Amino acid sequence: MKPTTYYLYPFILVCLLGIPGIVFSSTIDDVSYSSIKEVRESDVLLEHNGPSVEQFSRCSISSGECTQVDKDTSLYPAILGDHTYETGPNGDTAVYTIKLADKSLHFLYTIDSGDPVLRRVLPFTDHTTRLRFSNNGSYLLAATVSGDLIRYTIADNTVERMTTTQRTFPFFQVSPRGTYVSAYNYSFGEHRLWNLDNKTLTSIDATEPAFVEFNDTEDEVVFVTQGQDGHTTLTTAPLPYSSDTAEKELTRGTTVRDYLYVGNDLYLIDNNNGFYSYDLFRISTNGDRTLVAENVSYGQYIREIDGKLLFLSHNDAQTVVTAYNPEAETLTELTHTTTPSALDTISRTAVEYNGRNAVLWEPEEGNTTNTLFVWLHGGPKRQTSLSFHPYLSYAVYDAVLIELVESGASVLRLDYTGSEGYSAQDQERLVGNIGKVEVNDIVKATQSQASRDNIDKVHLIGNSYGGYLALRAITEEPDLFDSAISINGVTNWYTLLTAIPDSLFARYFNGAPDLHNLEQYFSASVFSGLPEVPDNTPILLFYGENDSTIPSAQSIDYHAYARTLGKNTTLVELPNESHILREDSSLQKLCGVIAEELNLQRVQCN
Repeated sequence: MKPTTYYLYPFILVCLLGIPGIVFSSTIDDVSYSSIKEVRESDVLLEHNGPSVEQFSRCSISSGECTQVDKDTSLYPAILGDHTYETGPNGDTAVYTIKLADKSLHFLYTIDSGDPVLRRVLPFTDHTTRLRFSNNGSYLLAATVSGDLIRYTIADNTVERMTTTQRTFPFFQVSPRGTYVSAYNYSFGEHRLWNLDNKTLTSIDATEPAFVEFNDTEDEVVFVTQGQDGHTTLTTAPLPYSSDTAEKELTRGTTVRDYLYVGNDLYLIDNNNGFYSYDLFRISTNGDRTLVAENVSYGQYIREIDGKLLFLSHNDAQTVVTAYNPEAETLTELTHTTTPSALDTISRTAVEYNGRNAVLWEPEEGNTTNTLFVWLHGGPKRQTSLSFHPYLSYAVYDAVLIELVESGASVLRLDYTGSEGYSAQDQERLVGNIGKVEVNDIVKATQSQASRDNIDKVHLIGNSYGGYLALRAITEEPDLFDSAISINGVTNWYTLLTAIPDSLFARYFNGAPDLHNLEQYFSASVFSGLPEVPDNTPILLFYGENDSTIPSAQSIDYHAYARTLGKNTTLVELPNESHILREDSSLQKLCGVIAEELNLQRVQCN
């Protein structure tokens, strides 16, 4: 069981080949993304988000019926005025922690009905970083700040302790019967399994940090490794595990988004049926693979509750929480929202340019303006989608892009080098080559698409890392692109990584700025080629007032420098926004400024 905290068939045959066009439509107001907030027995509390919209509903998994509730609603009672605590598998037991200066006090409660009832104070006082009940309800497992693993037996109030060399426990997982604890170790690039019965440690080589999942009988595990083809591969192995254990690859050449055992059957989300098509599959104990549901979102982990699976279905501008009953093999959607009303039709097609995958959004026939927007997602380890993106943080931009398409423009959504869905070797091509290999992808894809559709105007638009690429690409090919639009984009890697030397982006430059790698930082600059950009080329810079990921100074300083060169830059602050835009007014402003500055008279930012 993963933690309860929330966070199309093969189509590429030639250089530019698409699947049949599919039509869909939506506006900013149609975006509604449901997610699981709490689960308890057969009830689930859902949160529904969209630009400036936040609603909640309580649903029955058994009947599928939902009722709207207030934001402060919880399926669990408050303990000392607080709803933040770890609960047992049946929702009738809880552990509540009070952290003091030199120790932590852990209290075991019964919460099956009425007010919480204190059962006992637990016989350990360690500060903990992880707390988790085993699925059978017999144990509470804890990881301490000093690196110990604790197994507390609820029935007899006893504590077992195992000392480890690990101080943090990312991707912390507990086996169903409480025998094993697993976590990922970044230093050694491996999954670690601690057997608390015999106090032994087992390591499994794995370059990809992820959860280890255990089947119900604890005689098999599944985990993510890097396959021989360089793709993320889902692999299973019997327990107990040793260096001689025979591993079996369950997937090859696909992108696995999530996986979970229900009993001894394995469920997984991957794109086996197409680069942009994510579906839910079941692999039974005899190895048979069957399709459970199509168009599944990977915006939230699969959950098991009351013997059923909860996951997110993807329906254009909506994600809908769906329950699957393995015994009856039935699917039930849990939502109180309605399907968006149709406006204009938009065609979406999966395409390929010189080995790079992309999605092309086009207006209906007869409505074209011979204008192309090239959308560059952030990340870089992200992947675009056929319809609205599974992550709400990207879906809000999709709503703006649709307004552009409905005005007659086409939008090319490119998965450049370093994007998710390709091999590990593809990711490594970025090291020492930031701003080179991705820009080469952008240029080639743009040239190919522009020549096919007789495009007159090409505009670059991207957020975060994609915003950087828009600014970088226009300096490399100023005659190819007619504008660049950066939303919370990076403009100066040197200053950013000097301030944050442990950023994950530092690896792409072989470390934080130093004498040995200054040339790599200079070659990735968006400033060096700026004088060659025509003075009348619009460059639009949007930034969130409260962005703590990419400081606003990145956009402000670029604007100031570009102005000294006489460039046509527009700087737009989005009040109260952070790195991820959440307000409808910000999206309206984004759309309106783009339409005005690029003279797009047919765009209706509604």
